[in-house]
Amino acid sequence: MAEPLSEVFHCEVCKQSFGQRWRFVRHLQTQKHLSNVEALEIDDPSHTGSSYIGSHREDAEVYGSDVFQTSGALYDEELQPEAVYSESDLDDSDIDLEIGSEGRLGDSMFRHTESYYPFPSKLFALLFFHLHSPRPMGQTNLSFMWATLKGAGVEVPSLSQVKHFQLPDFVPPKRVLSPANTPFYVLSISSIISHCLGSSKLSHLLARYPVVNNVYTEIFHGKKWSTDSRFASPMAELDTGVDVFVRDCVYFQHPKLGLSKGVIVKFFQVDSCKEVYCEIDTLVDFNRFAQIVPDTAAYIPEHVNIIFDMIAIPISSVHAICEKPAEVIKWDELAHSFIRLSHEDSCNYLKPNHLKTKAAGRKVVMLPLILFTDDLSGNKSKKWHKFESWYLMLAGLPRHENAKPENIHFVSCTDLMDVLDMTECVAQQLQQLELDGLIVYDSFYKETVLVIAPLLCVICDNPRASQLLNHLGGSAKKFCRFCMADRDTTPCSVCEERTRDISLQQIQEIQSQRTEKAKSDKSTEVGLRDVPNSLLHILADLFK
Repeated sequence: MAEPLSEVFHCEVCKQSFGQRWRFVRHLQTQKHLSNVEALEIDDPSHTGSSYIGSHREDAEVYGSDVFQTSGALYDEELQPEAVYSESDLDDSDIDLEIGSEGRLGDSMFRHTESYYPFPSKLFALLFFHLHSPRPMGQTNLSFMWATLKGAGVEVPSLSQVKHFQLPDFVPPKRVLSPANTPFYVLSISSIISHCLGSSKLSHLLARYPVVNNVYTEIFHGKKWSTDSRFASPMAELDTGVDVFVRDCVYFQHPKLGLSKGVIVKFFQVDSCKEVYCEIDTLVDFNRFAQIVPDTAAYIPEHVNIIFDMIAIPISSVHAICEKPAEVIKWDELAHSFIRLSHEDSCNYLKPNHLKTKAAGRKVVMLPLILFTDDLSGNKSKKWHKFESWYLMLAGLPRHENAKPENIHFVSCTDLMDVLDMTECVAQQLQQLELDGLIVYDSFYKETVLVIAPLLCVICDNPRASQLLNHLGGSAKKFCRFCMADRDTTPCSVCEERTRDISLQQIQEIQSQRTEKAKSDKSTEVGLRDVPNSLLHILADLFK
């Protein structure tokens, strides 16, 4: 093969010169050059629209059959260095111009369709996914692909439009500074929840109530979800379309007493059916109570209602919301006597659900979260270049769905700091989601809802669990992170349980010591280290 030509290549149409053949050939394919050729042909019909290489045209035979002619220029693939594809001298104006009336972008390209929302069309969505794929194409290849589509008469949006298209409600990663002023980036957990509930598939798969089942096969079968008030699903919808909340007073059909009045305690589902059930405290006045328990000697004023029993019924047996009584007392059937509630307990029992007030007419969705954290490394021994990582999963999804990579959501990752230095921004987001909630669109209800997302648990290995709880680890004298068991005590047994409040008090005692030696001794005594840890201040008690 002959040596590449070193002379200058000149385009007489555009009045530009190029020192390399491949740059000149690529210029001949640009819309700018073709537009100039078209304009020249209009002014001079005898002009062929070709560009010239001057005296080098006769060298075409030197390069053999691999050489082909494009717009009057010679092109040789073997003469192009591979490295040049990392850059491009094409800009969007070269490839984004319409090519004739048939190639113009029509209104249909930007007409929103429900099937591909938020993208204007199927083609726009495919181009957007291709442009933002994990292994994106370089600028040169993208430019060639766009030019090819336009040359084939495909009605395509401009490369610039696809590049700069913003997804609705998309929140970019937030730049955060650690206590040592080291920057790292964190994805918004609120944004992840918003996208999950906006997905029709995921929103219909989510368990929205704790499920009662004899065999625990899913996370939402666990007792923590059904017994801890932090995770109690606060709302259910009646057959009439009315939303009822925990602590609402309702009329319902009692299996023995008939139409009765009661206060809703909690909602749940049974694994064998999809219907929602509720536990209700049955309320009766004294006259009705005297008919049920005729041998009672006490007298109860008419304005006081008696909590007679608690039953579980389908939500379909609840008819409507009614007015709450002014005061309640409790009947103890075993002791055959009344139990008077304190003023505080009575007020808490009868006051409206705070989430009902916060929701302001919206439905409320309880969405417990699971965090996963570990140090990851591409090195097999994990001794070098470790990345402290945080991931998020939805506890309401079935296990086989949570095991899919697309349902394990990346939150943050860095190799520049310790994991505890990253906890503050994560803890702030968790605190806000549990206290204030998040108003997002839910594809299941097809309306905006108030989402409350408390932290259910953190999945990690033993060393990371000790680190997150400020525990000294399994080699410490107080080796257990759940209780105060001592290695020197024989036989070893379960001792006083650790809790968040007790641990925070012990950490304060360590900090109050005057010397480093005293701090070290106190740390060994209680089995905790004195380091800042925002996770100890969230509502969830990670010691449980």
